[in-house]
This record gives sequence, structure tokens and C-alpha cells, in this order.
Amino acid sequence: FFNQYPGKDITEADIKRIFQTFDANKDNALDKAEVKNLVESIATSGSLSAAELDKIYAFLDKDKDGLVSPSDMAARALPWLSVIFSGPVAMVIVDVQNDFITGSLALKVYPAKEDGANVVPVINDVIAKHSAAFKTVIYSLDWHPADHISFLDNLAKRKLSDKSKIKDAAKVGLNDVVVLETKAYGPIEQIMWPRHCVQNSSGAELHSELKLAGNHTKVYKGTDPDIDSYSAFWDNNKLKKTDLHDRLSKLGISDLIVCGLATDVCVGSTAAHAQELGYRTALLEDACCGVMPDGIAATKAKLTAAHGVVVRSGQLNELLAKRDRPMAWVLAAVDCVEKLANGSH
Repeated sequence: FFNQYPGKDITEADIKRIFQTFDANKDNALDKAEVKNLVESIATSGSLSAAELDKIYAFLDKDKDGLVSPSDMAARALPWLSVIFSGPVAMVIVDVQNDFITGSLALKVYPAKEDGANVVPVINDVIAKHSAAFKTVIYSLDWHPADHISFLDNLAKRKLSDKSKIKDAAKVGLNDVVVLETKAYGPIEQIMWPRHCVQNSSGAELHSELKLAGNHTKVYKGTDPDIDSYSAFWDNNKLKKTDLHDRLSKLGISDLIVCGLATDVCVGSTAAHAQELGYRTALLEDACCGVMPDGIAATKAKLTAAHGVVVRSGQLNELLAKRDRPMAWVLAAVDCVEKLANGSH
């Protein structure tokens, strides 16, 4: 039944037709069994738990009378199905920069042994094949001042907090977690990294072979010397935000395809914040490389637990065309509409 809707703007007439089709007993209301049939007919894969059905039913039952009426459907199903079948998509490409590939923080020397250069041809292929499907393509860049808090060689410029487990600065090494005192924010927890992605340095440049989509923009993060920013949306303590969310909101974006470096650090943080804001979020796993095997697995598990999806580039054609509709994607559309409605998206 729903194969007629991908890529189509859903209208009130469509909602009436859908309601009539799934009102099996013709009592002019959808009960829970009928809504279950509706949801399972939309999804092309995956299963619907009882708790998930309850959530969707409560969402559709706008007047909270225990039944989904035609007016409930008009109010709630119209925006929900619009996200599922025609929601605008953006791609966020996170930190595909020289220092994470061949420079001071090259991922291939870390435990996962993943070479960041491998994401470049995959991303280029996606841009070449699917750029028309993206309303915008965002490239984020770590863009640190020379005195940034995350650099181990800047440790002497700040005082270790009494809250830090490591009390002796001389014993702090790469990848250690410390708490540092800052004038602007007080105590800040920080992983110590080698100097990387310093503003206007060659290490901060995007990989030379990475293609830029015609409709692209860039987001610069980690620009405050006293706080790190893994996510392309917020700094690590959510004290300041970039303009990414505002840009996406102005374009009406509902769906994000997220990829880049590193899976379990900046990509994972960006994806988590995207979901928190209400975006339906897909991790493009063959266009990502990570640091720690356990961290990569945890990032994917966290994403899918919040109704995100993990896909490979070969699956994008059907997903972007809205013909592939995993159950998680259908459920995530509820979160998207609710957060749009209350203004948090």
C-alpha cells in the first residue's frame, strides 16, 4: 500500500485514504491493532515492540480519548508521514582532516588500526552519486587555537584541578583524562591529545582528495581555547553551540547521514546530539573510522538504541529515496515531529 508515497508530499486527502484503508472494522476510529497494522505496513524491515506501539499510539491519539480519530490523524499523521516519505536530508561529514589521517593524531596508530584515508573514496562516491538527494552537505572541522586545552604540550598553561584523579602534571601522558581549571568555565574534564588541527595549519586542512559538494558549507568547532568540542553541534560541556542546528532548521531538515572521523569520538558525539535534537540519524559506517574497537561498537549501539540506523553506502539509494524504511526510521520520525512541535528542533 505505501509504495505509492515515497518522495511524495503527503496531503490531507492522503491521510483520509490511509485512515479509511486501515480502519478495518469501519468504526471511524483506529484501535491499537489497526495502528499496529498501519505502522508495520509502513516499515520495510524491523519489528515493533509493545512499548514502541504504545508510544506511537499515544502520539497519534492527540485528544487522549483512547482512540485515533480522523482529526487525530490529520493533526499527527500528516507531519509524521511527511517526515517518513519526503523529509529533507542533509549529510554531515565530520573532521576528515589531515591530522587524523597522516598527521599527529593519525587513527591508524590507535587500537582499532583503522586508516582514516579509507573514508575519502567512499565519501567521494556518495557525493558523486547522491548529492542531488542532499539539501545541504556539511563539512565540520576541528579548528583549534594554538593554546587549546586538549593539547598535552599546553598542560603547563593550566592548573590541574583538585578534582583531577591525576594530581601530578609530570605524570600526565597522552590519552590520560584530567580535570583542568579554566578562567571561563571552572573545572573542565579533558582527554589529553597530541597537538592537532591548529587553525590555518596544514594538519587542519581537509584531505586533499576529499571532494566538496556543490551545496556544501563548513562548520568550525573547538575554537574556544578552554573547552573541547567533539560534536559539530555543541562543545563537550554544552556551554556553547555552533550554528549547525540553526542552518539545518532553516532548511527544514529532518534526516541526517553522518560519517567521518572518528567514529567513537567526533562522529559519535555529533550523531548523539543530532538524535537529541530530533533528527533521524543514520551512521554511514563504511565512511567512518574509529579509535577503539569497544568505542566503535558502543557508538553504534547507542545510536540504534535511540532509533538511529547504521547503513553502508550501497544501501543509501533506497534509504534516500524513502523506499527503504527500517522500523527504527519510522519510530524516529515520531521524535522528530515532537521536537519540531515543541521548538527544540
